[in-house]
Formats: sequence, structure tokens, C-alpha cells
Amino acid sequence: MGKKIGVGLLLAGVFFAVLYFGGVVQGAAFTLFTLLSVYEMGTVYREKAASVFLWGAYAFAALYYPARVYLGAPGEAALFFLAVFSVFCERVFNKKRNTADTVFSLAVFVYPLALYAILIENVANPDYAFSRTAMFLMFAGPLLGDTFAYFTGTFFGKKKLCPHLSPNKTVAGSLGGLLGGVLGGLATYYVQMLFSGVFPLRHLLILGLLMGAAGQVGDLFASAVKRWAQLKDFGKLFPGHGGALDRLDSVLMCAPIAYVYFSLICGIRAW
Repeated sequence: MGKKIGVGLLLAGVFFAVLYFGGVVQGAAFTLFTLLSVYEMGTVYREKAASVFLWGAYAFAALYYPARVYLGAPGEAALFFLAVFSVFCERVFNKKRNTADTVFSLAVFVYPLALYAILIENVANPDYAFSRTAMFLMFAGPLLGDTFAYFTGTFFGKKKLCPHLSPNKTVAGSLGGLLGGVLGGLATYYVQMLFSGVFPLRHLLILGLLMGAAGQVGDLFASAVKRWAQLKDFGKLFPGHGGALDRLDSVLMCAPIAYVYFSLICGIRAW
């Protein structure tokens, strides 16, 4: 337990360092976590005896952040296409690769790489106040949602939510998760003042609620993948916390919610 708490505090320290410094520190952190996530998904598929080709995925994971910052959306899109195209070419010219393995290789570009790319649209926005507020919200919403889900499920949970995926999750815990997400939006409203943020409380509360729900979907989907591969965690890098995807599965599912809401409702366009 002591080691788990220590690792948790370390991860919290990393998050606040990224939140405060942004820039190169943020780019390095997200690049590292994206590379780790590709490796972990490769482990998942290898557990299912799939021979995946991931060089294109690793290249995209290593370069997508600077591509987006320095080359813009067209540069990142070009990089994404080239990375996917490398998988197509590898299948065509490698007689030993079967098509099923290629499909697994391509799946990595959907989960988790596409979600990381959308996450970056929020947290690497040149509008400092927006990017810091969005980043805090996308972590606080699912984190507080998960915390409240645990305690409400522990004390009030009776009816199971998705026993075929996660036998410990309950309906009461899910409702607590929604409440935690709303509180994450409330916390973001006050924290944004440190970054001169100007988002109205109603938007942040709605987003918190949506993220409390989306975070649970992300967590359950990750559980489905791990159950399919007969794995407890995606990785063992963080003792007591699993791997990179174990820490970010909820956050990644919240990224599209935040991006769409900020774009369509708040009128903040892609930079």
C-alpha cells in the first residue's frame, strides 16, 4: 500500500509539473506515455498470439506532438497517413504477415493513438488559459469520478453495473462517478483562475458530468480489452497502478468529449 501511495504521489507530481511548465516538459511527458501505450497494446495483441507490426505506430507516437506544434494539423495528418501507410506496405511486401495481424496493427491507430491526437488538440493549444483549463478538467473529471465511484460503490453498491467486464463496479458507484465528475468541473472553475481562465461555471459542470460518464466508459472498455487478453493490467511500470494505459484510459475517452464541446458549444476552434 505504501508503495502504491508513493507512486500515486509521484504521478500527481508529474501531472502538476506538466500542467505548470507545459511546453517541452508537456511534450516529453505525453510522448513518453504515448510510446508506452503503443508498447502495452502490442503486449495485449502478443498475448493473443498476434504478430503485430508497430514501427509505424511507434513513429507516430514519437513525432505526433512536435508535428502538431510545428507543422499544424496538415503535418500531423500527413504523419498519421504515412504511419498507417507503412502498415499497408508491410502487409503487401511481407509474405509472412497475415491479414489478421495487420488488422490488429491498424487497431492501435484507433486505440489509443487517435485519442492521444485529440487529447493534444486540447492540451497543446497556444491559448495558455484554455489549454491549462482543459488539461486540468480532463484529468480532474475522471479522477474524481473514479474516486467517488469507489467510495459510493463500497458503501452503497448492491446492483452490479457490468459484471461481465468488471465485477466490482456497481450502479451506485456509477452514479457516484457522475457526481465526482461534476465536482471535477467545479474544481476546474476555481483552478482556472490561476491561469486567467474565463469559462462559465455551467459549461464546466456540464463537461464534468459528461466526463464522469465518458471516463467510466473508458475504464470499462479498457477492462474489456484486458479481460480479452487475460491480463490484470496493461503494464507494470507503476507498481500498484499498472501501466500508462491503466492510468489514462479514462482521460483518453474524455478527450473527444472536451474537444467537441469546446469547439461546438464554446466556439473554440482547433488552433
